[in-house]
Amino acid sequence: MKKILYISHKPIFPIKDGGSRAMALFFEALTMCENLEITYVPLVTSKHAKVDPPRGSQPIQTVPLPVSTRKGLFQFRRMIDGVPLNVLRYLGSSSVSTINDLILQRNFDAIICDGFYALCLIGEEHFKHHAVIYRSHNLETYHWEQRSKYDIWWKRPLFRWIARMMKPYEQAKVERASKVLSISADEMDVLHQWNPNTHLFLPHITEHFPNHSSSMQQNSIGFVGDMEWLPNKRAMTQFIAKVWPVFHQEFPHVQLSIAGRGSEKYTNPSLGIQGYGFVGQLREFIQQQRFLINPILEGTGFNMKLLDALVYQIPLISYRSRLCGLTGIACFLPSMNDEEFLQNMKRMFADDTVIQEISATIHTDATKYFNLNDRVNELQNVLHGN
Repeated sequence: MKKILYISHKPIFPIKDGGSRAMALFFEALTMCENLEITYVPLVTSKHAKVDPPRGSQPIQTVPLPVSTRKGLFQFRRMIDGVPLNVLRYLGSSSVSTINDLILQRNFDAIICDGFYALCLIGEEHFKHHAVIYRSHNLETYHWEQRSKYDIWWKRPLFRWIARMMKPYEQAKVERASKVLSISADEMDVLHQWNPNTHLFLPHITEHFPNHSSSMQQNSIGFVGDMEWLPNKRAMTQFIAKVWPVFHQEFPHVQLSIAGRGSEKYTNPSLGIQGYGFVGQLREFIQQQRFLINPILEGTGFNMKLLDALVYQIPLISYRSRLCGLTGIACFLPSMNDEEFLQNMKRMFADDTVIQEISATIHTDATKYFNLNDRVNELQNVLHGN
């Protein structure tokens, strides 16, 4: 029986966003591995304060780790050592000592850090004496570079400063890991340069909801995303400004339906746009759409919207840059630019057989690329060294 310490940089339950959803899928695969005794440590902040018990067939000890967003003198002094400002709030003396005590008391065989800020809690001595497995969701440096370009103007200098400090800090942490499991094929090159023992580890799908033939009669196009997240906000603003007016002029009877926190502000009846806010029943919303769109051009990590298309067996039009290396899957219609994105949208209304043909392949592709048994076997090999 191997003892595993699993640290997530936010609670995985309840599932509140794409990040916690990705963690929940990884945790599901972890709990299905044989001969493991798991201790689950979620980092708890004011934004992610609720911790629900983990789901699984075996008892799992949960040790919530509160992280204060306040920064004391000790933390600011650590900036001299090259620790980025946004990392400092996770490195309070109580959180670091709790992790250290837990590791010393339990003598874990492996430590899994799900998310970068979980990895930041691991001290140098633990990298030397334990197998530390880093599950990478994104390149944190790239995230801050994007915010330094596109966030509110007066915040950009701060974010540029964080990005400059983040790159050497992130690289040094990733280099120290025993193994890196990347959720994104697009980031494998960078991660592999930092740590040659880097492997692709995609999420999985356990549920499939057959697409009803009635969806081909729907006059609605769907987008799902938290509109308080910068890449979603920027993508939708540009899409509504450049692509949607041209499409709406030719197809005035079609509605653009946006679901997700903060989407109400996009409602514009004259342009055929309806924002629904947070939607509790995502299945019902998606099955009311003819197809989904993903107009995000830039981002980091795996785009969980791809899983929505596969789970609900519905076509998705996306820019090629955000297909995470999965351009060979038939239900993802890749677009190089705005014009190609527009033509793909028109194509979905020109011929119903296109949707029928695409939908017929989705289950096969989902099983091939996102199979739970495959993920469990891969993770079992990592943990047991097979």
